[in-house]
Amino acid sequence: MELFVLSDRWFILSVIFLARISMGYQFQSIGSVSPSLIKDFAIEYAAIGTLIGLQSLPGLFLSLPSGILGNRFGDKRVVLWGLVLMTVGTVLVGISHSFSVAATGRLISGIGTILMNVLMTKMVADWFAGKEIITAMAIFVNSWPVGIGLALVTQPAINSTLNWAAVFHISAAASAAGFVLMAIFYHAPAEVKQIGTGPKPKVPLLGREIYLVTLAAIIWAFYNGAYIIVPTFGPPLLSSMGMIFADAAVLVSFNNWLIIGSVPLGGWMAQKFRRPNTFMTLGFILFGSAMLLLPFGSAIPLIISMGIIGGIPAGSIMAMPAAVLRPESRAIGMGLFWTIYYGVYASLPALAGLALDFTKSTASPLFFGAGLLFVAIILLIWFRSIQMPLRVKGA
Repeated sequence: MELFVLSDRWFILSVIFLARISMGYQFQSIGSVSPSLIKDFAIEYAAIGTLIGLQSLPGLFLSLPSGILGNRFGDKRVVLWGLVLMTVGTVLVGISHSFSVAATGRLISGIGTILMNVLMTKMVADWFAGKEIITAMAIFVNSWPVGIGLALVTQPAINSTLNWAAVFHISAAASAAGFVLMAIFYHAPAEVKQIGTGPKPKVPLLGREIYLVTLAAIIWAFYNGAYIIVPTFGPPLLSSMGMIFADAAVLVSFNNWLIIGSVPLGGWMAQKFRRPNTFMTLGFILFGSAMLLLPFGSAIPLIISMGIIGGIPAGSIMAMPAAVLRPESRAIGMGLFWTIYYGVYASLPALAGLALDFTKSTASPLFFGAGLLFVAIILLIWFRSIQMPLRVKGA
């Protein structure tokens, strides 16, 4: 039971946002201390990559069950379970003395991450459907890069001043703080509580919901696939063009910081002008064009433009599932959304790398990413052409 019942949806969103920051903060923790882990565990970078991937791997198998659990036990309870698992798993990584123990802790934390992420998405939809859903979703998804940004600023210093274990213990404290915030302040809106009273029948997804949620998830996967190609393959491209690799990495990192500003700004503009399709399409075209031009143009203005432009479609994309899911089917629908997202997204960085290996050109991953964005436009047109009167105002 909540100790405080505050019904302002923006306050509730701020609680969700602060709790979800811990997800990005924990995700980055392995990368922040990787040299120390390599030394102490006697492992190589392939093992580091495995530890990083274990945070997201459960999403392919647990996203849909997470939605079912939310329907059965309640969204808040499952989110709190997730935050507990994130805390316990990250503490386990911090006290580990071997790769196998660290991997176990990372997997436990990853399971918690998926439980939390799926149901938090549904929570935001519950509070903002029919209201400022695009702006709210933009703020919500921005908690991930904010968490990563905070990690990049603080974790290397913690590692050098204390030790790598302290990084994980502080990361665990962040998810524990998120647990406290959600336990005390979060509650479902009144209309959702009314839906949830009494026996809970099974709520199957309509065929139309499955179809449209699938399209939205693929668009979200393609968008994120294009986004991650820039920091992953941008530095090798710029290095091949004559820039010092370390300088290229610093330049590309600006993309992440600018994205943090452009995501909520893009969501606010799409909501204010009621033109989500326009802002999504414009963002896809401009971001994709900048990726195509990067191998041939001036790196600094193009990287900056990617950061300014790149976040514009995010909120509008994440509002799409809420526009087609009924309130009683949101939990399972969001589980389906994230299942498809993880399944599609997981292959995209590898395909970008395969393009580089096949062509021997450092520009080919950027061309691949641009192609994803242009295909996303086609998928968006497809989505809107079959969307029925289930749409939510402003989405």
